[in-house]
Amino acid sequence: MKAAKMIKAIAEDSEIRSRILNAAEELFAKNGLETSIREITELANVNIAAVNYYFSSKTALSEAIFEQLSQRINIKRLSDLESLLSLARNECRPPSLRDIVLAFIRPYFEPGSDGKLLARLILQSRIAPTSLTKVIVERHFDPMAKRFIEAFSLACPSVEASKFYRRYEFMVGTVVFTISDPAGGSRMRRLSNGRIDVDDPDVASSLVSFVIGGLSADDGLVPDQSG
Repeated sequence: MKAAKMIKAIAEDSEIRSRILNAAEELFAKNGLETSIREITELANVNIAAVNYYFSSKTALSEAIFEQLSQRINIKRLSDLESLLSLARNECRPPSLRDIVLAFIRPYFEPGSDGKLLARLILQSRIAPTSLTKVIVERHFDPMAKRFIEAFSLACPSVEASKFYRRYEFMVGTVVFTISDPAGGSRMRRLSNGRIDVDDPDVASSLVSFVIGGLSADDGLVPDQSG
């Protein structure tokens, strides 16, 4: 009887924790990280004490969402990458650089993937890292990054392999900074006087082309044409 009650209590704990996480993830994605704890508790149908009990603070809740999203999205990224690398091997050809970049960027643009929220959480972890976000990055991002760096080297054999450590970081900065800018009030929109915004349909393809250019670029200095 005691064992049954314990199992029931554990299941209830897990269900309440999941409700809080899912509600917070939905609201953070929709309204930003400024979402209040009260809004989260209303959607999750729990009281504020429950949030404090399971997560201790809004920061800890954000970190839990960061880990949840990081694991889910990076597993998908690596699966897509391994599929295209396997296809290239079977066809005895180098993998397509465009396909590799798309595998990396796609989660940020796919509807329902919460890619924009992940970009904001990555940016936050860079600006104000905590001991937990450092662990999350090491656990869920570093192995993925190393595999993509290897793939870039396979796709661009003419580029010195060691250069991709820097270029990978340049790519991440470009993508995350772009995606984390809120649509409707983005700097892109202001600079273009409303003609272009971060959620325009062609932004993804433009970003892919830009990243490909940077990854495959010749590092040689441009000759002085002044005469």
